[in-house]
Amino acid sequence: MAFVQIIEFRSSKIDEMRKVGEAWEAAAGADRKARRVVLCEDRDDRGRYFNIVFFDSYESAMEN
Repeated sequence: MAFVQIIEFRSSKIDEMRKVGEAWEAAAGADRKARRVVLCEDRDDRGRYFNIVFFDSYESAMEN
């Protein structure tokens, strides 16, 4: 069964956070367990973000 992880965070430096995420994806390469990552911003609360991360299973999320 698929598994979704939601990570909430605050940042005033979202461009730097994006670069960190892109660097992680590049470093993990084909071995990464996350199948898809969506970065979302709360339109009503500037600086509040959510990463929605999709995995094949709970187990693969825990390996991540």
